[in-house]
Amino acid sequence: MICTECNKNYSISNAARHRQTCNQPRKSCPYCNKRLNKLEEHLQKCHHRKRYQLKEDPHCHLAKSVEVSAILQKLQPLQTQHNSPIIKAIHQKRWHTLGTIPIEERDHWLEFTLIPQLIPAEQCWAQPAAATLEEFWLTAFYPRKHEKDYSSFQRGELPGDRGIALLQLTEPNPANQHMVLNMTPKSAPEFHIPDALRHCLRPNVDKPKLQINITPKYSFVDLHTDRGLDTVCITVDKCQKVWFLWPPTWHNLDEFEQLGRGEGRMVRCALDDGIIVYTDNTKAIFIPAGWIHATMTLSGGFLAGISFLAAESVMVTAKCLAMDLRLAPDDFEENCTNYLNGLNVALKARDATIAWQAVDSWTYIRPELQKLVDDHPGALAQAVSIWREFLPRSDGWQRCPCGWEGNSFKDHFSQDHLSFLQT
Repeated sequence: MICTECNKNYSISNAARHRQTCNQPRKSCPYCNKRLNKLEEHLQKCHHRKRYQLKEDPHCHLAKSVEVSAILQKLQPLQTQHNSPIIKAIHQKRWHTLGTIPIEERDHWLEFTLIPQLIPAEQCWAQPAAATLEEFWLTAFYPRKHEKDYSSFQRGELPGDRGIALLQLTEPNPANQHMVLNMTPKSAPEFHIPDALRHCLRPNVDKPKLQINITPKYSFVDLHTDRGLDTVCITVDKCQKVWFLWPPTWHNLDEFEQLGRGEGRMVRCALDDGIIVYTDNTKAIFIPAGWIHATMTLSGGFLAGISFLAAESVMVTAKCLAMDLRLAPDDFEENCTNYLNGLNVALKARDATIAWQAVDSWTYIRPELQKLVDDHPGALAQAVSIWREFLPRSDGWQRCPCGWEGNSFKDHFSQDHLSFLQT
């Protein structure tokens, strides 16, 4: 027989003895979940790993990103009395570009996330850029009637004014920038999830809702995580931006949480492994779930973007949800709905690796959800139906990410991880 733990042959008569001696430390492959003694050797062969790596598309700008020094040079004209601390902090940090990330760090990040990528604009839009720009201007001047359809900000944090933001597209004000976020076009141009992403991600929707931002020159959006969503963004017409991104490592997420929701997060942060990216209207940027990021506008205009939930991102989404529940418990229902949508698509993927990550995400987030279930019983009603559908398909499971091992995973999971939903 072949041992499932160490892959060595042993006879049936020596099975008990082999189990006693087969106790060497093992690690689990983050892609196929096998427990192995020689993880590094296995990673070179694991075919499951391929779906976590973006396709090497010759049209992608992965290896053609602008050098760090050239990007920092583009920021110099933006240095004013108001944003001087931000520019200074940016220059003091250590940056990679998308083309200069060390292989060791890329492999480490791929254990729990994807890598940001630049994608040609033509892979995203289904109509000419001129028609898209006209629609955005119409949306900016004649938004939907409900104010809740968008948010206006002044200097990134305070309530702002849409009219002033529009004026600043032609007359930027470095001391008092206004911008508008999350406007929905009345007749939204079709914006695709690029093919370069579809082959390695299982998104929860085929056509995510397109939203646009009005971002004049000098506007700066401080550190945030897009609530654990996968995002594709692209500037329109003459708009140009610089992006600052950090991977969702445990250290970075803990550091980000310690920063809180106050102003000056970019100046105060001590995040590791930052990536700096320049984009114009020829390139869209893919920001995987959980990546902490900020952005500064070099040339004012519109930013278009879509957000979705990929099955592969479910664990990172759970980490972001746990953090958001501690930082902003009032947003529980919206954040929880995001996570549950991702959990649903992950469990329906019928992929053992993805299902394991989905279950692991629930065991991780459950303590935080349990604290709030009494105040928001309706928000978690969806979870009951999701697990009711999945658990009958788990008959072959003999262990749980929480450490349990046995013959009835369904009973264990219902009693230990779902009982709080039934009280």
